[in-house]
Amino acid sequence: MKKIILHVFFLALSFSGLAQVVDYNFTFEPNTTQGAWNYFENGTNTAGVSFVANPKPDGINPSATVAKFTAADDGGEWSGCESLYGTLGKWKFDGSKVTTVTVDVYKTTISPVLIKFTSTNNAGQGTVFLASATPTAINQWVTLTYKVDFSALGGNDNADNNAGTNQIVLHLDRDANRPADHVVYFDNIKFSAQKLADPVLPPTPISVPMVHAPTPPTRNPTDVVSIYSGKYTDLAGTLIGKNWGEATKASDITVDGDLTKQLLQFNYQGIVLANPINITGFQKLHIDFYQTNQNQIKLSILHVGGGDITKLLTIGKAGWNSFDIPLSDFVGLKLGSVFQLKLEGAPTQGNTTVYFDNLYFYKGSPVAVNEVEDNNISIYPNPATDHLFVQSTNTNNASYNLKINDLQGKSMLFLNKINLQDNIDVSVFPKGVYIVQLMNNETKAISTKKFVKI
Repeated sequence: MKKIILHVFFLALSFSGLAQVVDYNFTFEPNTTQGAWNYFENGTNTAGVSFVANPKPDGINPSATVAKFTAADDGGEWSGCESLYGTLGKWKFDGSKVTTVTVDVYKTTISPVLIKFTSTNNAGQGTVFLASATPTAINQWVTLTYKVDFSALGGNDNADNNAGTNQIVLHLDRDANRPADHVVYFDNIKFSAQKLADPVLPPTPISVPMVHAPTPPTRNPTDVVSIYSGKYTDLAGTLIGKNWGEATKASDITVDGDLTKQLLQFNYQGIVLANPINITGFQKLHIDFYQTNQNQIKLSILHVGGGDITKLLTIGKAGWNSFDIPLSDFVGLKLGSVFQLKLEGAPTQGNTTVYFDNLYFYKGSPVAVNEVEDNNISIYPNPATDHLFVQSTNTNNASYNLKINDLQGKSMLFLNKINLQDNIDVSVFPKGVYIVQLMNNETKAISTKKFVKI
């Protein structure tokens, strides 16, 4: 997506000489700021925002280039798009008077268009204001005008406005029962505000890690509730994907022989459990993040009927960063009914890449017997089609017991006393992710791996 320097016109300087008031006009033409944009709650449509030729340049909007968003028929009522934090700059509205914002829209249907500005307030990315307007005509350009009375929003004491806003959110087709895809064009987002900062482009996405995350210790199965890991059996039915219309593209990749979760275009990522879980008596949550261009990540746990309860994590160390977070840090969390988790960028969102692994709750201590992890074992190819092969750097001729389960814990295969020259037939396995566990019959050391059957 093209991102260019902000094109603004200077309106005036305040009489104090301290506040630079600017007329902002986001036109999406070449050599102006187009910004970088996410989309949300838009069902199966992943096209996002694009910059295209004006469908009707002979109307009130003669611009050559405009922004386009398609609200999907299976998208949510609040389907929309948003600029990435900071890519359009940062500004503050005059809280002592009514603020006017105008937007040109071209729609194929009559439905409300909502515009929202979000705050950089450290207390939380609050809403500076939200306003709604409805076009009076279709298949032509219409200018929507939003008048926001700050006297009803705290005036000059509005904490969110005083912190500054660096994001525009547009709900372009508010419709709870959208019968078909609705294409919306928008252009010329205009307002006047005090300029606080120039646009900041998102960082370049990082490369894939070369080594996998640290292998978790062996624990009693009853001491672990695993969401995503290669060591323990994960909860069945967990969804890590487009649960809430996030722009993030989640997938499994193989890093150094181990499956790892990759989050491309990361803004936030929902993690939805198939059913609420009871983790009463559990002590900590563990997760591994690879150092990324996302400096901080907000990790939230949600219980049934509650909102986000958040812990801010700083990803400061090169390579993998491991976190063992006491559940007592999530003040107010009802441990008996946990049903969702969320990862969110803080403050940067959008053109970043995040890698994580080994997300699980646990209690107690690791198993203190000679069931230590055998890190000399690897399996290949991964992904596999018909056969798996086991490789080890061990020089002894030990035999191994092999067990393969699916992610629901169902036993798919058990082989007794195989050697590392054998190949494992997985041709009849359905496509999916599987857990392989090998135990050295001499040392009792255990190796646990994931593989993908394609």
